[in-house]
Amino acid sequence: MEFISKGFEKGNFRIHYQDGGSGTPILLLHGYGEDGNIWKTVADAFEGCKMIMPDFPGFGKSKVTEAYTLEEMMEVFFQILKQEGIHKFFVFGHSMGGYTASEFVHAVPDRLLGVGMIHSHPFGDTDEIKSNRKKREEHIASYGLDGFTKEFYPVLFGRAFASGHPDVVEEMRTTGMSLDPQAFIAGMHAMRMREDRSEAFKKFPEPVFFLVGDDDRAVPADMSLKQLSLPPIADVHIMEGIGHTSMLEAQDLFIQYAKSFIRTARALEKTTA
Repeated sequence: MEFISKGFEKGNFRIHYQDGGSGTPILLLHGYGEDGNIWKTVADAFEGCKMIMPDFPGFGKSKVTEAYTLEEMMEVFFQILKQEGIHKFFVFGHSMGGYTASEFVHAVPDRLLGVGMIHSHPFGDTDEIKSNRKKREEHIASYGLDGFTKEFYPVLFGRAFASGHPDVVEEMRTTGMSLDPQAFIAGMHAMRMREDRSEAFKKFPEPVFFLVGDDDRAVPADMSLKQLSLPPIADVHIMEGIGHTSMLEAQDLFIQYAKSFIRTARALEKTTA
């Protein structure tokens, strides 16, 4: 599949995004420390879709910004979709991308065909998690990315995958080390300051796709499992032995589950139209 690089500017935001394919629009939001390219590993899952893949500020090719909120990012990404002439769409979000997808459920539920929460959840941070994020922001500001990335990137994967594929972990870490530390600080701050959007999921009428890794060391299992009963229509997959990044750890399964969800959601849309 061919992908085209594009740009969008609004205020202090200089966002790079890619689009590829054609058909039903799907906005794909990457996780913290990643960029939009991560979705290319499972592009077959989105056959028959027009894929829109932005980079969060400072990640990929988007310009770094001092501070932002995930609500602001939702508004920026929504404007990108308008620029592309897109009215209704799916949104899939991995980790921090899922937190941002939750903002769409809260703000513009009528524009969504369905939502994919990929190793993510709509809840706000606990006080303990907020405190830990704040400490990491301060650590990066004081000491840079070396120590942080050595700790952070292995945790994105299940234990078995991380030990068996150290090259994949190191490749992601190397990419992370090439970035401006402010990208990590701003992203961490945005996650720490986000609102709880779980109530929006209780009223959301469209289907929600949940992927949960039972060896996810980045998102607490209690958070992942607690969300599964929120929406009226849910497609739940708990992936055995998988950590936080199934797009790399279990590509075939990801593609199978995501294709099935999109196909079912499209069929449901047609019967209720």
